[in-house]
Amino acid sequence: MAKARLDASDDTTSNRFVVAGISVTSLRKKLRPALPKKTREASYRVVIKATDSHVMFAIAGAAVEVPAVTSGPFVAELPYLLFKSVLSDPYEDGAMVVFEFTAGSLVINSITMKMPGIIVQTSDDAPSASPSSPSAPPPVIADPLDACAGLPLIAAYKYIRKYGLHLRVASETFAAQQAEVDHLLSRAGSMLWPVGITRTDLEHLLDRKIGIV
Repeated sequence: MAKARLDASDDTTSNRFVVAGISVTSLRKKLRPALPKKTREASYRVVIKATDSHVMFAIAGAAVEVPAVTSGPFVAELPYLLFKSVLSDPYEDGAMVVFEFTAGSLVINSITMKMPGIIVQTSDDAPSASPSSPSAPPPVIADPLDACAGLPLIAAYKYIRKYGLHLRVASETFAAQQAEVDHLLSRAGSMLWPVGITRTDLEHLLDRKIGIV
């Protein structure tokens, strides 16, 4: 196989990265604790963050970073069912795997897969307002590193505490997780109200437990 490379002078390299096949193969083992059961696969999504020298693959509950040659920073989000095929494909020793993302499309080693659920966000898409500004909108794609292993709803809780409840986000899965967290807190607060524990009390307890305050 010819050596994979990215030419900075080539406009077609936008939102691309190259990783070793052995790194892609290692994802299966490293992400295994967070992989969804078959009955929930359709509701899960994968976030891929590219930096100048690494790529992070994340599912709610786990994140793995591997070395890569990239075209620059960007974030992509895609349905887990599409990413599942990447995890199951075999790669020969020394193989390099080229990923290229555009909105609604993923190309892996010249094989194109199209799906409306593929979302791409580059640094140019980021809002110009300061994150501390009241007018700054919440991020479109949540940071998967906010999710602790085995606790996929923690990322949603942190997001709600930082930005408020926003169900009109790019990820339907993340919107559903926000709604579930809000429902659980409201239900728990109602059940514990007779003993003097409110939803606010529960939120303060969670804040301390996960280090928000």
